[in-house]
Amino acid sequence: MVRQAVVAGRFYEGTEARLRAQIEGCYRHRLGPGTVPTEGVAEQGLAEVVGVVSPHAGYPFSGAIAAWSVGELVRRGRPKTVVLLGPNHQGLGADIAVMTEGAWNTPLGTVSVDSDMAREIIRERKGVLKDVVQEDAVAHLHEHSLEVQLPFLQYSYADGFSIVPICMKAQTPELSMALGELLAPRVRSEDVVIVASSDLTHYQPQSLAERQDREILDAIARLDAAQVGQLALGRGYSMCGPGPVMALLQAAQDGRTGRARVLAYATSGDAIGDYGAVVGYGSALVEY
Repeated sequence: MVRQAVVAGRFYEGTEARLRAQIEGCYRHRLGPGTVPTEGVAEQGLAEVVGVVSPHAGYPFSGAIAAWSVGELVRRGRPKTVVLLGPNHQGLGADIAVMTEGAWNTPLGTVSVDSDMAREIIRERKGVLKDVVQEDAVAHLHEHSLEVQLPFLQYSYADGFSIVPICMKAQTPELSMALGELLAPRVRSEDVVIVASSDLTHYQPQSLAERQDREILDAIARLDAAQVGQLALGRGYSMCGPGPVMALLQAAQDGRTGRARVLAYATSGDAIGDYGAVVGYGSALVEY
């Protein structure tokens, strides 16, 4: 099956030319990194990269912050496979849904699912994940959290990579960290990276959002997956993707000394000038 784009023309531009121009505008935005990245120019390659945290709102709101995380990946090189982890906003499908075959389409073209890796994840699930991680395409049909990551990747990599889409309806610390442990062996090479899709605090005044988001980003910088879960699920900070982030942080601690760096932070208020009820967006790089 080819999973067709469902938020093209809404979250991002719906034609190839306009979308390419929009992505370039995100890179050059005053909240963005300033320039469009050139692939593979960084001295450090992808071998040490576990993945990135990247927001998933409409590009006019969060695209400039997403440009920091994807731009850093591009500068490091080209992965063979990107594991896309995102929250399930729609409530459809399995608790943790892995799409195992087919392709995803956007105005920038089609990207294939890495079926071998996806099916390996299904085969090797165990413990608390055994009945939770399921082969399931339904959860992905209307979900935007993974789709909005693709055009940024396609802009630089074209169709020269594949994806493993994983949509998380269940985001408890236990399940999220177990998923990170399951993914860890697969991201120990320069060929595979994780993109953890998450927005931060939702619909709070700017000052409160900044304060809560700083706590979340500080926990990410410390690779403290448990604290991310405590803030989002224990204290009720309205981060929508704690599960993907916890899984990424856990994957970085699999028998090695990980580290993380916050690349950028802003709110929807910073993007559009309305500070009454903002959503926070952060980008971070996670390495071994």
